Amino acid sequence: KADRVLLNALLVSSVFWLVSGLAVPTVNRLGLGLLQVGDTRTSMLTASIGLGIMGGALFASFLCRKGYGDLSVSLGLWGILGSLVMLGLWSGGGQHLIGFYGSIVALISMGVFAAIFAIPIQVFLQERPPSNLKGRMIATMNQANFVGILISGPLYQVFEWISRLAGWPICSVFLMMGLLVLPLAVFYRLKTTPGVGSSDG
Repeated sequence: KADRVLLNALLVSSVFWLVSGLAVPTVNRLGLGLLQVGDTRTSMLTASIGLGIMGGALFASFLCRKGYGDLSVSLGLWGILGSLVMLGLWSGGGQHLIGFYGSIVALISMGVFAAIFAIPIQVFLQERPPSNLKGRMIATMNQANFVGILISGPLYQVFEWISRLAGWPICSVFLMMGLLVLPLAVFYRLKTTPGVGSSDG
């Protein structure tokens, strides 16, 4: 019988990497196109995600050690969603609502919550299978994540086309990314074994 909990976690992880693959080109277009802040400041926007991931990794490790791995996954998804919504808002005339400095804050926040989500689910995916299947599981996880990243390229083109067709600024792609995360935040709950994160209860 298939491990449905493991399969669901694998699918959610793949969607996470899909969204991650969408984020980088969208941030580049935000900086160079909509905000017009040049290459250096656009690089700062991209680097903000990595900065957030470093901070979030420490917090995620703390939550996992305290047995809150399952809660951490849900918290991370809602945090990613909130960050995407903030990045996706614009005002009249197609002006980005939170601007350059607001985007730095939102991108750091997104990085923090990405780590809070990703670390416990990656740990779960590696620890859940029995010892004789761990290697196969890690290979399957890497393949699923690669597929998510692979799909992000053409999907970004679709989202960009929708934004042009609707006359929306490129930051609207962040809202479309949020639509991918929303059902996961609402419906997905990681249920680990007692040995991984928190208990099933």
